[in-house]
Amino acid sequence: MTQLFSSAPARIALVVLVLFFAVFVIFLILKLRKTAKEWSDNNAAPVEELPATVVSKSAEYFPEKSRMAGADSGIFQVGFRLEDDSVVTFHVMEAQFADLEEGVSGVLHRQGTRFLGFTAGA
Repeated sequence: MTQLFSSAPARIALVVLVLFFAVFVIFLILKLRKTAKEWSDNNAAPVEELPATVVSKSAEYFPEKSRMAGADSGIFQVGFRLEDDSVVTFHVMEAQFADLEEGVSGVLHRQGTRFLGFTAGA
């Protein structure tokens, strides 16, 4: 085993590999920490019901996912214009995406950055 890493290129490759792995682990820990904080902040936030209008819809489809039972077949985003003229965008499930139409006004239900639903015509 000692002869395996006795040459300079092998030692450099080992150091690069260890550094890459360390950076990956640090990135993963930071990402998990950020996700946990957002989840916690959303849980602590009040549920809001805000007058809003659907102003945009976008979808990125992944055909290979459509074969998986119960899985969304892509990434779906919907933008809502609030009374103060700001626009907020949420990731939504495929079924919710299909139910929403641009230009429809109603009440947006959210909790922090979490989309809870939209009631049209309210």
